[in-house]
Amino acid sequence: MRALPLAVLVLACGSGSSKPSGPKQPPKSAAYAELERRIPKLVAAMDQLATDLAAVNDDCPKIAAVLRKWGSVYAIELDALWELKNKLTPDERELYEHDHEEDANRLGPVFDASISSCHGDEEVEDALTIAGFRRVETAR
Repeated sequence: MRALPLAVLVLACGSGSSKPSGPKQPPKSAAYAELERRIPKLVAAMDQLATDLAAVNDDCPKIAAVLRKWGSVYAIELDALWELKNKLTPDERELYEHDHEEDANRLGPVFDASISSCHGDEEVEDALTIAGFRRVETAR
């Protein structure tokens, strides 16, 4: 299975934390402000998803069930946040990606390791789509 684009997801949905150094801070648009307001909830949900996936180990049907359950609650939010990110200016996108790189680096490996044993499993692949991850991947 290709590495799940969790890094893209987290960059799209980050944690809302701000770092003092980095790219010059441009004025922030309404889309940026709304994205920053909404993302802490999704990052907390991603943390819980990573924990839930780790708990089911390499059991592909259970992994698929966890992904479907998560998607039933958060797929719509994930889509909305992705739409907001797509409204950012290039400067805002650069700032956003810089500010949320730590989240991607923290969550990505945990998530990828949890589903790597189910490479090619149709049920898991379908669940990834239901959860919203494949929509984010194809929107890139």
